[in-house]
Formats: sequence, structure tokens, C-alpha cells
Amino acid sequence: MRPLRNSTVTTLCLVAVCATLHWTSLHAAATESSTKPEPTSRTATDLAAMQSDASITGVSELARPETGVFFGFRSATENWDALLNRSRHDKAIANWISAEARRVDRWIARNFERPDFVGGWIHDYVDPNTGIPQKWTPDTAAPAEGASDRAKRFLGAWVAFGRGYNVRQMHAAARIYRVTGERKYAEWAATQLDFYAENYSKWPLQTKDGKSRLYAQGLDEAVDAFALLDVARLLSHYASESRQSNWKNNLFLPMAANLPPSMAPMSNIGLWHHAAIAAIAMRFRDDALLDQALNSPIGIRKVLAFGVTADNVWIEGTFGYNYYVTNVLSQLLVQADLEGYGARFDVERNAALRLLLGPLLFRFDNNTLPNPADSTSRFNPTDATIHWQLYRTVPTYWGRKRARDRLTWESLLDPSPPVPSIPPALPQQITRNFPAIRYAVLRAGQWQAFVHYGQVHGHHAQHEMTNYELHLEDAPITMDPGTVRYGSPYHKGYFAQGPANNVPLVDGAGQLIWAPGTLRSFSEDSNHLIVEQAKYQKDAKVVREYRLEDSGFTETSTITVPSGQKRRLGVVFNTACGVSAGSIVRVEPAPLSLPDVKAFSYWSNVKAYLGDKRWTLVLDCGRHRYSYEVTGPQNQRIYIGTAPNTPLPSQRNSVYYETEGAEAQFTARIRRTSQ
Repeated sequence: MRPLRNSTVTTLCLVAVCATLHWTSLHAAATESSTKPEPTSRTATDLAAMQSDASITGVSELARPETGVFFGFRSATENWDALLNRSRHDKAIANWISAEARRVDRWIARNFERPDFVGGWIHDYVDPNTGIPQKWTPDTAAPAEGASDRAKRFLGAWVAFGRGYNVRQMHAAARIYRVTGERKYAEWAATQLDFYAENYSKWPLQTKDGKSRLYAQGLDEAVDAFALLDVARLLSHYASESRQSNWKNNLFLPMAANLPPSMAPMSNIGLWHHAAIAAIAMRFRDDALLDQALNSPIGIRKVLAFGVTADNVWIEGTFGYNYYVTNVLSQLLVQADLEGYGARFDVERNAALRLLLGPLLFRFDNNTLPNPADSTSRFNPTDATIHWQLYRTVPTYWGRKRARDRLTWESLLDPSPPVPSIPPALPQQITRNFPAIRYAVLRAGQWQAFVHYGQVHGHHAQHEMTNYELHLEDAPITMDPGTVRYGSPYHKGYFAQGPANNVPLVDGAGQLIWAPGTLRSFSEDSNHLIVEQAKYQKDAKVVREYRLEDSGFTETSTITVPSGQKRRLGVVFNTACGVSAGSIVRVEPAPLSLPDVKAFSYWSNVKAYLGDKRWTLVLDCGRHRYSYEVTGPQNQRIYIGTAPNTPLPSQRNSVYYETEGAEAQFTARIRRTSQ
């Protein structure tokens, strides 16, 4: 998965893909040769028919016209003549285009690309010594070549960031040419396409995930395919036929041949791969290739049918990947409309709508979302940039508002109609179970809890089954940190492990066996949930009960070792709040030590305590203070320490308590004690 990116190089962090997803700009297009199919004209979808479609059950109420959330599907368009006219009369637009040109000029002067640059994986852009993710900018100098594997991967990641940025500047240059007529921008962008076509077959074929020559993995190549194709389209009246044929035969068609396989074909990766193939097919009017991309056993339609759950969340179980899928669908839908294939993509429009609106059902009162699994960023469901990606084809209030408020190539070429000054009123969150994605939301008064009780797909799963997040009003008490770039040792060593989550531990480890999990009982009326992970580990099972009341939150963890063997059984709790001892007794660290697992090696400032059957801690969360009361076996061992948080190098406080035996039950109660 890559950093999200947009055409003005605005970084959401969102991103640790910056945070780790790249936002790729939507692609505007011009009317070209007479052989191009005419764009299909479509009116907004009949909402009554749409609401009767079982495929959007769960979001149909939000999509109703009277809510003001969704404005009906539309076709993406672009108008270069109108933009040229506006730029001559509107100083703000003229200045914005000039700023785009200045940024591209600075990059052209750097002359970044070289044939000996082998693209790596942006997740490896972490400090070779500390493992902490580093920030790349267009001015970042090349790192020194090192002998270690980590140093080599760091250099490859630097190349990957620079190559992706180069592609985005090519896209901007082609657009600047289209609106200003300045041929130097067309020639530079065309020269870069010449460079990629000349060197594509010479770069090593990398198979980290799928096949790629521009990068270490096919996913990154698929992401950049959209911008590269749009550069070729925008230059179709500038470049000679032989030059365009060279791009087609030596860059795009070989890329399409490399993209079909991937490590995880029924995932966001496989969807990106086949969406890029579809984009290549539409650009070169190859109906057979388009049919392959859409309808093969691992094509777009099959992946969407598999991946969009009945709960309108992407099957890989993170909101980061949920929005990463809406990102690729946004680009695919725009490309289809502008190339004249829009009528073939109704399935993709419906999927985009479901994935865009589905997260609204999980939001906390501070308009953030839970952060299950290994997403590298925390999101909010009405984030303007996420909705803006789809405003041209699946417009919502937030997407249109951002398009009205910000100058971008997209909003200038395909202007959005006005929107109301007051955002739509969203219904208050209520207690719900989401069995298709194994999530539950509990609501009691101003308390909200999110529970991640199972996984329906092993891809991107972490050892976090039965993890929960808890908020009071708009203030979090405990949040899932997600993870950092996957190339960092902190990812697999800590954030993906049990101690990084609020889960039961057996000998210091969380759920080591992937399994969907079982819902034992759920009550909307009493905000009560009981779940089971029968295969938590080879010889361990967990039952966990959650209850939310106006007075606070209670969870009970029952850990059982079926063989009867005595093991270290405990529970870990992580919080950004301050933690101080209540009714527990500090002991010297010598007689007590944390379980010998790698994740606990990331803890620091560890203090050891002994607790009776019932003991308490105090949580100081700024606006509110809470008691954290635990009831369990006699003579519990309790550890309080400091652990990594995201973004690094931030930290949080962590508590682990345990006993030794073949079965143990711990009940934790969180109650507010003061304002």
C-alpha cells in the first residue's frame, strides 16, 4: 500500500503511506481523435431503484436525497477552453497555474531520473539505524550508498519517492501545457515518457509482490499507471505517432503484461493491478484487455464482489484500505468517463458509494474512526480529501465543498455546483453489530466503544482480536495506534503484536492463529456483547464480554488453556492518558519480569507491582479522570510502562496484568471519577 497523494502535493497525514497511502490525482482529459468513443451522458441515478438494491443495504438511508449527503452519480467531464478563458480573467486562477509551473520548473531543474536508479519500496524509507520512518521532500538529497541490506533498501525507497514525485510533476507539466500552450512543459513530460519507455525493459524485474520494473512491487506501478496514461493522453496532439507508439509498445503494454499476478489477488492490491490494466485498455481501445481486467476470475468485478462486505467496509478490515479502494475506484471511474467507457462501470460506482458512506456508521463523536488492523493512519469519515477524490463521479457534500473551496486541476476542469453552507446533519451513532466485518459499536449516553472481535480475511491482520477503543463524549480514553511503515522494525516487532493492543495475552502473545471469531451474544438494548476466539493460540482460547452503561465500560476476559498446562495469562491495556497507581503495591523489579516476547522489549520505564484480587489505577486524561478497576485472581502481577505510539517517536502508557495457571478471568471497569 502506498502513500496517498494529490496533484498539488498536499500531504494528508492521513498518510503514513506519507503515512502510507499516496493520494494520486484524478485525471482530467481532453477531446481527442475522432476514433475515441463519445462519452456516455448519464443523469443522476434513480435513488428509489438504488435504495432497493441489496448491495447498498446499510447506507441507503444516508444516500437519500433529503439527507444532503449524496447528490447522485454523475459523469466526469473536463473543459480546457473554459479553463483557459477563466485563467485570462481570474487573477487567482492565473496565479495558481503560475505556482504550479514554478514548482514543476524547480523539479525539472533537478533532473532527477537516471537509468541506474532501481526503484524500491516506500515503506523501507525508515532510518537504517533507528527504524523510525523518515520524511521525504523534493529537496531531500540522495542517501549515501551503504553496504547493509537495510541501507540498500533505504536508498531504493528514496528512489521510489522521487520517481513517484517525478510522475506527478509530469502530469502537472502536461496540464500546464494544455492550458498555456508552453511547449517546454510538453517536451519535458514527453521526454520523461521516452525515458521510461526506453528503460522499462532494462530495469530488473522485481517480484516482491507481483511483477514490476519501475518499483519493487507491482502495486506502486499500478498506482502510477493512471498519471502516466493521462500524460500520454494530454500529449496526444503534441507527440508524433511514432513517439506515442513507443510509449504504448515499450511502456504501457509491457506494464499491462506484468500486472496481472500479485501476492494477494483478492485484495486491494489485486484491484489496483486490474484497474491499471483496465485504464491501459481504455487508453488504447483494447476491448479484449478491458474484458480481462473487468471479468477475469481475479479481475475487478470478482475482487469487488469478494472485497466489499455486506457491512460496506473493505474485507481487509481497515478504514485505511477502505479508502485506498475508493481512491482507485475514483481514478478508474474518471478515466472511464473521459475515455467514453463510463456506461460499463455501474458496478464500480455502487461499490465506491458503499465504501465511501459505510464508515459514517462507525464514527466517534469527535468525527474520527476506529483504527483496526494495520492501517498507518487514523481517518475521519467526512474527510474532505477522501470525498473530493470521488466528487466528479460519486459526489457527496464534503467532496463538492472541497472542490469549491480549493483550486486543483480537477476543480478547475470539472467545477462543482454550489453546496449548502451548513453540512448535513448525521444521525447519532447507536449500538450496532456488523457481523460481515466482525466489528461492533456500543453506545450508552456519551460513552462509545468500538470492538474488533474477528477477522474475515487474513491479509493485513494483526494480533489484535477482541481489541477495543473507548471514548467519552469527544475525548478518547484508549485508541488503536494502527502501525507505521511496513519496512520499519516497529511494525512487525511491536505494532502488529498483542502487547500493542487491548487484548488478552498468553505467555505475552496475542492471537497467533488467524480465525474469524464467534459472536456468542449481542444486545442492542443493553449494549452488551460476548465474543469468542476458540483458536486464540494452539492451546488457548479466549472469551471476552463487553458492556457499556451510562456509568461506564466493563470488559471481562476469560482465558483458558485446554491442555491444563500452566501458562502466564494476562491482559494488556494501552492509553494516552496518564497512569498512576491506586491500590497496588510497588515491588522491586528483580523478582518480576515481563514475558520474554519481542514486543515487550519496546517498553521502557517499567515499574512492577503486586495486586490483590481487586485493585485500581487512576487514568488522567486531561479533561476527565477515571478509575480503572480490575477484579481477578489473587496475587496478580502488574506492570506499568511506556510504549511506542504513532506517529513515532511519540509514546503512550501501557499496563499489563497477569497470573499463572490454566484458566483465569479478569474484569476491568472504567468509570469517570471527575470532570
